[in-house]
Amino acid sequence: MGKRLRHMLIFLLIILKELNVPEAFCDKSIRPGIFANLPELQSLHLDENQITMIQPGTFKNLPQLRLLCLQENQIGNLQSGAFRNLPKLQSLHLDENQITMLQAGTFGNIPKLQSLSLEENRITMIQPGAFGNLPQLRKLYLYENQITIIRPGTFANLPQLQDLHLDDNQITTIHPGAFANLPLFKRLKLQNNKLSTFPLSALSPFLPIITIKLDQEPLAV
Repeated sequence: MGKRLRHMLIFLLIILKELNVPEAFCDKSIRPGIFANLPELQSLHLDENQITMIQPGTFKNLPQLRLLCLQENQIGNLQSGAFRNLPKLQSLHLDENQITMLQAGTFGNIPKLQSLSLEENRITMIQPGAFGNLPQLRKLYLYENQITIIRPGTFANLPQLQDLHLDDNQITTIHPGAFANLPLFKRLKLQNNKLSTFPLSALSPFLPIITIKLDQEPLAV
């Protein structure tokens, strides 16, 4: 069987979730290198499985990968380097998992990433630096989690970020410096949180240029 045909068959089996695909996930984790040597692969759909863990090196040697779908699994922990060496990845879907924390460097070195979906998880904490080194990130979805505090530097140095969705969390506090160096920032969704006062000190630099969606009831300033 030719190499290109074999690669295409593997790709189709992943998308269609044929019976020989779950063999790779028998321990609910993906073995590092299982997708190696697929240099033309551009889209990888692993959604709606029972994956609990992604080990560093799992997606190595996928130089053309642009779309990675891992939503609707049971991933609880993202190890640093899990998405390393994906030079052309543009869209990453991790929504509807069981992720509880985002560590510094979790998404480091994904230079072309434009859209990151983390909504409908169980995230309570985001360490500053979790979104470091994402120079092309434009849309970040974090709604319907359990985030309580936005710390200084959490959303900083994202030169292309335009849309940030933080609605339907448990946010009570947004520290000054939580949003910094976001020259193209346009839209922030904060409705359905537990803010008692408007986070003026954190957002004042952006008030002339962004649209902020809050609850209908006015907040104290």
